[in-house]
Order: sequence, then C-alpha cells, then structure tokens
Amino acid sequence: MNYFHRQLIFQIITVVSVITNAGLVVFTMDTLEFLSDSLRFWIFILFQWVCFALQVSLIEVFAMVGIISVVIGIDNYSCP
Repeated sequence: MNYFHRQLIFQIITVVSVITNAGLVVFTMDTLEFLSDSLRFWIFILFQWVCFALQVSLIEVFAMVGIISVVIGIDNYSCP
C-alpha cells in the first residue's frame, strides 16, 4: 500500500467522520430542539461546509509553511 492509497483512505475516513459528527451535534443536542427540522437540516449542512473549508484552509496553510521552511532552509530531520 503506497502513500496515495493511505492518503485516500484517510481522506474518506475524514469525510465520513465530519458528516457523522455534524449529524450527531445538530440532531441530538438538546439545545437545538426548539428549532424546526428544516432549520436544523440547514445548520447540519452549514456545519459540514465550515468543517470542510477549515480542513482545506489548514492544508493550504501547512503546505505554505512547508514551502517557506524549505525556502529559508529549515531541515525537518535535524535535531537542535
């Protein structure tokens, strides 16, 4: 199993866990019971989009940090 397969499996698990956790938070929390079902559904969708957007932005930030560390010459394998 190469790096691509491991990354793909991790990505699938991440997507499934975000959807599952969003459903658990929105549909089982007692604090949202006073909202209508349609509004809770839209909160569920919004929660997923926010989580996925955060994931993508963090990936971009870490990629940028990795590029910057290579440019300024930080070696990830050396111990101080």
